[in-house]
This record gives sequence, structure tokens and C-alpha cells, in this order.
Amino acid sequence: MFVIDYSRKWKMRIQAYLRVLSNEATICALHSETNVPHASIKKLKARRGTVGDEMWWNWQTESVPIDMENPDSGFRPKFQQ
Repeated sequence: MFVIDYSRKWKMRIQAYLRVLSNEATICALHSETNVPHASIKKLKARRGTVGDEMWWNWQTESVPIDMENPDSGFRPKFQQ
């Protein structure tokens, strides 16, 4: 998701976050293996199919500012530990 703020003399500021939707096992494995600071996991209310009780799970990082000249600079430090 991108958030663009045009309120400061038309200087574009962008923030972004990473989000993954999957089943509980995949999300828990992703969360423990990446160990990204301030990442969160949450069980969603939406069902994964029409039959059964399996639900969607969300893994999401916090929003980080994105530099237009070097877009990777916002996320790279979170994954280099």
C-alpha cells in the first residue's frame, strides 16, 4: 500500500508496507523465519473457502518511508539482521 502526501509544497512522500495473506502455518513460519521487527500476524474474519473452518491469516510489516531515489532503502534494513 502506498500513501502519498501532497500537503507540503507538492513534495511527494511515499510510505509502504509488505503484506502476505495465507494459511496459519505459512504465516507463522514466515513470521518466525524472517524475524522482522514490529511485524504482526493476525487471523482475519474471511474464510479461505466455502467449505470448512479454515481462515485467512495476515502477516504485515510496519509502514516505512520510501525514498524515490533509492526505493529499497526503507525495507532493506528490516531484512538485514
